[in-house]
Amino acid sequence: MRARRLATIFLAFAICGYIACFERHDMTVALVTTVSTVVLFSLCLAVTRRVFFSTALTAVVIALIVIASKLKFQQMFVTLSAYDIYMYLLAPGVVSYVAHEFPMLFAIGLCALSMALTLLVWSYRADTPGTLGRLAFVICAVSLASLTFIHTKDGRVETEESFHRYFMYRDSSHLFSFYRSVLPAVNALLGDGVMRAAAVGTGAPFVGGTSCSAQAELPHIILVHDESAAPPSIYPAIKHDPKLDNYFKSFDGKTHFMQTEVFGAGSHLTIFSVLAGLSARYFGEFAYMVTDVTDHRIADTLPDVLKACGYQTSLFYPFLKTFGRDVKLYETVTFDQSFYLNDLGFKSYKMRDKAYYEKVLDFVENQTRDATAPQFVFMQTMNLHPPYANSAITGGALGATAGANAPEVDAYLANLALSLDDYTAFKAELERRMPGKPFLIVRYGDHQPQAYRSLILGRAPVAPVISSLIPDHSTNTNLSPKRRQDLTYNDRPERIAYYAVDTVNYDAPPLPSFDLLHVAYLSTAVLMASGIELPDTYQARLDLMERCAGRYYTCPDDTGILAFHRRLMDSALIGQVRQPNSVRPAVVASAPKIRQSRTYQATQLVD
Repeated sequence: MRARRLATIFLAFAICGYIACFERHDMTVALVTTVSTVVLFSLCLAVTRRVFFSTALTAVVIALIVIASKLKFQQMFVTLSAYDIYMYLLAPGVVSYVAHEFPMLFAIGLCALSMALTLLVWSYRADTPGTLGRLAFVICAVSLASLTFIHTKDGRVETEESFHRYFMYRDSSHLFSFYRSVLPAVNALLGDGVMRAAAVGTGAPFVGGTSCSAQAELPHIILVHDESAAPPSIYPAIKHDPKLDNYFKSFDGKTHFMQTEVFGAGSHLTIFSVLAGLSARYFGEFAYMVTDVTDHRIADTLPDVLKACGYQTSLFYPFLKTFGRDVKLYETVTFDQSFYLNDLGFKSYKMRDKAYYEKVLDFVENQTRDATAPQFVFMQTMNLHPPYANSAITGGALGATAGANAPEVDAYLANLALSLDDYTAFKAELERRMPGKPFLIVRYGDHQPQAYRSLILGRAPVAPVISSLIPDHSTNTNLSPKRRQDLTYNDRPERIAYYAVDTVNYDAPPLPSFDLLHVAYLSTAVLMASGIELPDTYQARLDLMERCAGRYYTCPDDTGILAFHRRLMDSALIGQVRQPNSVRPAVVASAPKIRQSRTYQATQLVD
């Protein structure tokens, strides 16, 4: 009995000590973390009536969350989310990926889980039921009420974009970040997704359809998701060979900057914006799970439009089919052909770009030889994704600039030099192997690389051209304080990457003239560059692009964007369950009803 009491007191002090030392960003963080932990403990106590076991379970859960979060941050520079429990534990493809790519961490994780389960079984058997069950229910109810009060009173806790996402990209307050993600994850898994839109439509539903008569021969389109690619010239502190800047230039000789919505991780958000032509940020706290809440509920995507214009669409994805959040989007879009990691014959995603380019070259060559339909290929390269090259390769690739930067930055630049060589060779091979065939190649960086993280956290100066792209929203008196805070958070240098358009045997029209183009408009830019007449939905996007000077979520006056979202919903292009291989969704008995959220002035998609 005495040993159990001492052990209980020790564990309780350990929990309090951790929160006091490592979850103390400010009073709100410490308070939310403490009260959430009390909820966990009291709920367990109410169910089991065992004080020692409940304390042990709380300590074990906290330890596992923090350890897993720190390990994840070391590999991906993003903390653990409650949604990861679903993705990593219930998706066998993801589990096999972790076991294959990180075998040591996987083995350590299994050992830690075994030890934790053993400790919990022992503590349960060693403890005896008490009489605190009812009191525990009361404590749990009071704690939940306290969390609700904090949520409504503290604007930062309520604004997921300006608070929770801040902690997801910092190696601190791991427990708070996880707690804060629980409710959005539960809501997302239940299908209760939220997208901000105007309450009432102001325009007629979209008609749809497109014309392909603008070009006698439509170009084959290769859209390259250039993982973790961003110009080093963004940060003058990065010393690099100027020839590397050529990698980011388009056929017009210019570097075109693109505004993304993530940094260091979250590629699926960028992919969603590219293919769907929408901003994930308008899904609020569901932004990180946007591909789940829109699963088979979105249409008129870029591949859909190209299919309607006679294109054959193909996907080259460097992971297993069961991996990642973006796969659900690919299944919603339904490419004509999809090639995943095992189809490509690679043992790991970490291959030089030329390996992926070679697969695409072989495929397109065969398709253009046997078929007359134009090809649309969406592919992903991984050379610029960490881990990077070793020091020997780095020194040889960088030459005179070797050692001028932090080791991780130099390693990234070395891989960038390889990517430049591989892309140059790819263009040459397109011309050599398919002479006279017109090609439109569009590349984009999904977010800045993790190698730039030390510069960002150290507030390193950015190039003047980048500074000119960041407006000062604090002086805009037409915005509410919450909207100003939100725009300031999202209009930041670390959210700027690039897009580049190249051609082979094809004369493309001029690219959008905006200094910064939001990622949601990239699909519109692709259609314009291909010479295809824009459907009414993409003509509306072009109108918004011009009205907001290339911005989407960070457009100060977003009334037009909210009205556009409402028109999409009224046109059954989002929010309805779509049939496989259909360009527009079918209204079926199981289609979700659309209702208006009183709290958020947003539209909810409800099963």
